[in-house]
Amino acid sequence: MTRDELLRQLADWIGDITDAAPPEVAADTHLQKDLGLDSLALAELAAKLRMRYKVRLRPGELVSDLRAGAVADFVLARLPQ
Repeated sequence: MTRDELLRQLADWIGDITDAAPPEVAADTHLQKDLGLDSLALAELAAKLRMRYKVRLRPGELVSDLRAGAVADFVLARLPQ
C-alpha cells in the first residue's frame, strides 16, 4: 500500500462518515480544520483504520497531528510486514 492509496482510502471513508462526496485530501489537509471532522467522526475513522489495516491505535494517539499525510504515515509505519 502506498501513501497516495491510503490518502484516497481516507477520502472515501470521510465521504462515508460525513454522508457527502469524498473530499479532496492531500497530505497537508487537516482533518478538523479543513474538513470539519469532529471527535466522533475522528473516532469512526480510527475504527475503520483499525479494522481494515489491523493497526493498533490507542485512544487519542492520532490527535497530535491530524493532517491526512501524518495519519497515513502513522498507519503505514504500523502495517504488518
